[in-house]
Amino acid sequence: MKYSPTYTFTSPQVGVSLDLPDDYNYRREILSRLCENSKRWITVAMTRAPSEIRGLLEVSIIQYSNVYKAYQKLLSNHQIIELPGRI
Repeated sequence: MKYSPTYTFTSPQVGVSLDLPDDYNYRREILSRLCENSKRWITVAMTRAPSEIRGLLEVSIIQYSNVYKAYQKLLSNHQIIELPGRI
């Protein structure tokens, strides 16, 4: 069986998935455009409804922060379990 990675990026919060091919340049171009358009959208939204967007961004950052902290805790616990095998 050939190695054939799947490049799928999913946001469960908004239900959006991006399926990208195995072409690095194409993926880079698509994700660069996505980033540029996202920044543009946030800029427009901030000028029209700054307090609402700021609140949404704060909630998203807090949720991401909690996920990141949980991941780091899981990672540190995993490393502690593997530590005796490294000595």
